[in-house]
Amino acid sequence: MTQTKNLYTRSEAIGKNGMVTAMTPEVAQIGRSILQNGGNAIDAAVAMAFAIDVAEPCMSGIGGGGFMTVQLANGQAHVVDFFPHAPSGAPPDMYELTADFKADKLGFTGVKDNANAAGPRSVGVPGNVAGPLLALEKWGTRSIADTLAPAIQLARDGVPITFYDTLHASTVMPMLAKHPDTARIYLPNGLPPLPAQEGMARIKYPELAATLERIAVGGAKAFYEGEIAAKIVAELKAGGHAISEADLANYTPIIRQPLISPLLGHELVLMPGPTGGPSIAEITHLMALADLKSLGHNSADYVHRLIESCKLTLADRLAYMCESHPDGRAIPWRELASLEYAAQRGGTIGPNASASYAAGSPSGAVLNPFPDQSCTTFLSAWDKHGNVVALTQTLNGLYGSGITVPGTGILLNNAMVLFDPRPGQPNSVATGKRPLSSMSHTIVRNAAHQPVALTGAPGGRKIVDTTAQVLLNMIAFDMGPQAACEAAFIDPSTDGTVIDLRMGDDVIDNLRARGHKLYPQEATFWPRLAARPSAIKRIGDSLHGGIELFTVGIAAGY
Repeated sequence: MTQTKNLYTRSEAIGKNGMVTAMTPEVAQIGRSILQNGGNAIDAAVAMAFAIDVAEPCMSGIGGGGFMTVQLANGQAHVVDFFPHAPSGAPPDMYELTADFKADKLGFTGVKDNANAAGPRSVGVPGNVAGPLLALEKWGTRSIADTLAPAIQLARDGVPITFYDTLHASTVMPMLAKHPDTARIYLPNGLPPLPAQEGMARIKYPELAATLERIAVGGAKAFYEGEIAAKIVAELKAGGHAISEADLANYTPIIRQPLISPLLGHELVLMPGPTGGPSIAEITHLMALADLKSLGHNSADYVHRLIESCKLTLADRLAYMCESHPDGRAIPWRELASLEYAAQRGGTIGPNASASYAAGSPSGAVLNPFPDQSCTTFLSAWDKHGNVVALTQTLNGLYGSGITVPGTGILLNNAMVLFDPRPGQPNSVATGKRPLSSMSHTIVRNAAHQPVALTGAPGGRKIVDTTAQVLLNMIAFDMGPQAACEAAFIDPSTDGTVIDLRMGDDVIDNLRARGHKLYPQEATFWPRLAARPSAIKRIGDSLHGGIELFTVGIAAGY
């Protein structure tokens, strides 16, 4: 990276035939190699999905879950939902609340023993094996064994230790230390690993490699049934979890029809239902009600409208979005994502800041106080035929539940923290129910259903707003993907708005004069101001790739 006027930048990756992005260089190189050797985007994405489960264990693992959006060269689009869900024995009142219980837009606190956020009872039924393998079966061209081979080799040879590994392990060190297998792997010598540490420049995962080898031979069944499943269940039941071997055996990823949403002459291919997809649609609709180009990118007028649009959308998201309501009423995500609803809501945006917004009134809706945060990873692939994949997957929190299943190397998620621990709420725990996800990756296509661009990001509750900003940067302001991903961002998901100091004093002062509560922050490695986006865009006859500034990940093309 080079420094110019206190701004670091990266060169944009350019390729004629294919492009990938991933949050570690090793994984991006795996995806690019598969494209170069004749694999399609689905092959590359699935191989990277399993490889990132090895390379970025604080964010993802085969004990987690996620979503994959596939835009095929023939114009068809699909969303594979493999998010974790509650086990069959999980009752709505499975968690005991303390006198300090609190529910707000940052999550739920005050559950006894923090049982919904860490340890055995925080684990949802994982989907990170079944989902990608279903996509490979449906649209890929390679065998499971060939596709998993790079991840297996990475686990056996080891992953280079980075300062991110040190930082993330240090952040949750007490949780990791509670579980012997987790501490043995991720806290060598009782402490977080250090980059270039003498005698240990890489972390090796031989037990995880052996587990992946069994999956390579036996497919998803080798994970969800038999010895591996029995070990997962035994470990969780010993900690008081209600999960059964039948919960694993019955786990089924779902192929859903995407939400298609217009944006400035393009179509956004979004995830449907209780995800970030409907919220991306609402934000971009609210923004497109104005003449964005005349406002000017990141001008005071533009950022004001962006903050207000994000706040309006967040109010609706927290109020209504979940998979299903206990009394059977439908969740109005389609209405929240509609142009008509945006037109109704957009009239409430005035020239000055609103302290807060009440939720709107979609028909038949029920209020739903809900958290929305996680630690995730994002990757993408675009092949020479025009097949495009965007994939986000997660363990939910840093290192998930903190539990590594003995003898398997499998780190398990803590997705149960996404449920409302109070019975009788729209998002209360229920058998087989999937919680709301902030995952928001998006593929952009033209009227002929040909892909134009894609973007996504890891970053918990910040994902929705960041992804929307990258989309607007690329589509409304014609930015290349690198410029779109390294631009100054806002995060309006707290009690005020975190704003990048690079917006400039004039913009910040103007916004404050309008009544905005701002928290100016330098964009840097830690703490994160926004989510960590990457993007690919077709420009002329080339594919261009970009990724945010402060990550070890890369875009790689050929």
